[in-house]
Amino acid sequence: MKKFDPGKNYEITRKAIGYVDRKEAKLKDYKRIGFKSGLEVHQQLKTKSKLFCRCPAGIYHDHEDYNAELIRHMRPTLSELGVYDGTALMEFKTKKEIRYRINNQTACTYEVDDTPPFPIDRLALEIALEITILSKLNVVGEVHITRKQYLDGSIPTGFQRTAILGVEGELQLKNKKVRLIQLSIEEDSCREISDIGHVRVFKTDRLGMPLIETVTTRIWKRLMSWLRLLNISVSLTEVQVKYVPE
Repeated sequence: MKKFDPGKNYEITRKAIGYVDRKEAKLKDYKRIGFKSGLEVHQQLKTKSKLFCRCPAGIYHDHEDYNAELIRHMRPTLSELGVYDGTALMEFKTKKEIRYRINNQTACTYEVDDTPPFPIDRLALEIALEITILSKLNVVGEVHITRKQYLDGSIPTGFQRTAILGVEGELQLKNKKVRLIQLSIEEDSCREISDIGHVRVFKTDRLGMPLIETVTTRIWKRLMSWLRLLNISVSLTEVQVKYVPE
């Protein structure tokens, strides 16, 4: 039997397809392979409170400015179908110890998953809906808060609360329309301080801040320019929205 050399075959294949390292890739390389990619743009909303609790939003602390540290370990649980999630099992095998640095000024029992969520922040929802309409998205008939799984420890609950507000819209640029797939409102995750060995450290000042997530359809060129334009568009819209307390 002829001896099989996987390493040699790997190099032959790379050469045959004209492989180029990502750090060395030029625009012509992406055009050659017909590369297309959509964008997922995140933009925080400047509100007084976080999305699902009444802690102040937009206040950030230094790494060592905290009042308590909470330590947790991941424990996989069976789903409604009676099976374990494969990704959760992989993360569990890393034996990571997750540490959360908590400052009393910007966190409460909701952030550490000891209190149910409060009603969604009204101002954040109104700003997000305004942007949804300006983006010519079709506003959903009902807003349903759903869960998006987070397994890296950046959200103590293990999931992110999120809701789709609009679908199938467009953003008019100078010479092209960019199709938008959807816009969602969701809570932000913790900021990572370090990830060394089996210990991962987060701080919770950003946790729970409202943000919008805009998803575009595939685009084949000028990705960074359009990403910048999308962010600027969202930021300008946010400033223009006025809120009068009831």
